[in-house]
Amino acid sequence: MRKSADVVILMQPSSNYTLLFPKEINWEEFTAYRPDVPFSDEVVEFLNALSGAIMKDRLSRLYPDAITFAYFCRKANLLKLKVQYVHVDELRLGRGVLFHIAPSNVPINFGYSLVAGLLAGNANIVRVSSKQFAQVDLIIKHMHELLESGQYNEVANRIALVRYDRSSDASAYFSSIANVRVIWGGDATIQTIRQNSIPVRSFDVCFADRYSIAVIRPSAIMAASNTEMKKLAEAFYNDTYLFDQNACSAPHTIFWLNDPSLTEAKERFWSAVHDHVATKYQLQAVMAVDKLTALYRQAVCMNIMLNRCPII
Repeated sequence: MRKSADVVILMQPSSNYTLLFPKEINWEEFTAYRPDVPFSDEVVEFLNALSGAIMKDRLSRLYPDAITFAYFCRKANLLKLKVQYVHVDELRLGRGVLFHIAPSNVPINFGYSLVAGLLAGNANIVRVSSKQFAQVDLIIKHMHELLESGQYNEVANRIALVRYDRSSDASAYFSSIANVRVIWGGDATIQTIRQNSIPVRSFDVCFADRYSIAVIRPSAIMAASNTEMKKLAEAFYNDTYLFDQNACSAPHTIFWLNDPSLTEAKERFWSAVHDHVATKYQLQAVMAVDKLTALYRQAVCMNIMLNRCPII
């Protein structure tokens, strides 16, 4: 329980945010939420219903990350996790209200963060990426359908999905009512969000900057069948292109082991990747702007010299 000394910042008229789910909300009632036990039956049933709705939607086939999310939310998988994390001899409850700040570059991350909060027995305010992603809209659409069915109101009342940009003061309000803040997005995001105070007994769970690398053995590429190469290209695409090489799981650098077949292996691998990417990848306008901005930033900040040939 929060002490009376904790100050809740009133939502100001300038707090420009969009409520994505539900259609309307009473924040006073939302913050009065009492923590639940982890992996409650109601939460598992809600997530399983959401999983089924996404899997049945033909549009989901266009977004492998949405299908993966739906597969994760299956009842069978959640009950398997319950066996791993819930023990009958322990009495555990959620923390209360969680404020999640999802990263802007990984569309479905907001969903996994939300699911973790629900399964842990909490009410959840999730700031969804300000960028537009079709798979995010798809998931939220099915959440609204479940709410309208009237079968999952108890769980739906634990969820608030919002979207706003950096000019909004909404983060200050949501921080002031949070028992826990879950901050994704790297060092810069963490520093910005931490400028907003949280109650004295609250705490942050942060995911700072990190990146991955990949190491490829040329002999393994040359030994792979054509079917295996297609699967490898698809897996590389899912790790790298779905997140536009921005997620911590996406390799920033690829190392090739030295091998007599190195040149031939590179040609085979990148040809397979190109064939898959050509049929799947669509460069969104916002991503193109981000890439151009990153290029300009590197040009300004890095020690680069332009060597000009003398005119003869």
